[in-house]
Amino acid sequence: MDSIIRNAVPQESLSLEVPRPSTPSRSRTPSPSRDGHALYFTYGSNLWRNQMQQRCPNAHYLGLGRLRHWRWQINALGYANIVEAPAAPYSPATAAWLGPLFGTDDLREDNDRVYGMVWRLGPGDEEKLDGYEDLGTTYEKESAFVEFWGKREGENGERIKPDLARRKPQRINVIIYANRNITQDIEGKPSGTYRYKLNMGIKDAVEEGFPQKYIDEYLRPFVAVVDEQKALTTAIEDAVRAGIDVSAVLKQAEKKLAESGIRQEKELMARHESLGEYLHEVVTEANNTSEQPAIETQIRGRTLNSVL
Repeated sequence: MDSIIRNAVPQESLSLEVPRPSTPSRSRTPSPSRDGHALYFTYGSNLWRNQMQQRCPNAHYLGLGRLRHWRWQINALGYANIVEAPAAPYSPATAAWLGPLFGTDDLREDNDRVYGMVWRLGPGDEEKLDGYEDLGTTYEKESAFVEFWGKREGENGERIKPDLARRKPQRINVIIYANRNITQDIEGKPSGTYRYKLNMGIKDAVEEGFPQKYIDEYLRPFVAVVDEQKALTTAIEDAVRAGIDVSAVLKQAEKKLAESGIRQEKELMARHESLGEYLHEVVTEANNTSEQPAIETQIRGRTLNSVL
């Protein structure tokens, strides 16, 4: 079987291996990589590959990552965030003595973890992400070590999900965006437009091999799957009545969503704009164009039905 499977990560990925540090690595707001090829760990709306490809067209998806001792949340600002577990309650001397016994320098309880996608950024991509993530206000940037499983494909290019239990991961250094100051869970739920992005990201994440148990236990309490379905159905019906190509409307809506960063999302929230209102605006814009495309009634894989 191994003879017909090829690793989709090129051989140069061997350079991803890094020495195991004596203490967890954290560098707050690291400078963009000199070669423009930083490794980026995404866990929120950028799990949606369509969004990531539009925001960073030079980036390449490498595989799945797992960040230990952090937990996933939607914080009080209304955005995906990760929160690091506190340090183990041992003095440095005790930790130095216990470390060899446990085979690790990190003695925290291994209860929390965050799964994400790892991308190799192209030139200029990191600066673009800084803007989309509202660096310095909504998020700060730091480096961290994650466990990494490179993506794999079969002989015909089909995706092969990583065997997380049996396949030993690499340990690599990545950049992450997190907010260490605002770590309270959201009261209520995030905006409809942001939930749509997250749901599309969850769909892509499951296809790439995220454990369903992780999705159900950590993401679904914050991101319900059914919230946006009524808005999507209404938008489709409005488009059909107006004689507009439904697939074109959804494609345009998703393009606008993918291109909207945190600052634009905050403007939508300030106007209390729901996903339904947002989609209605897109349909209205399409209806006002001079040339109307033909009606297409079959929608293939674009609605949240595919996530249910």
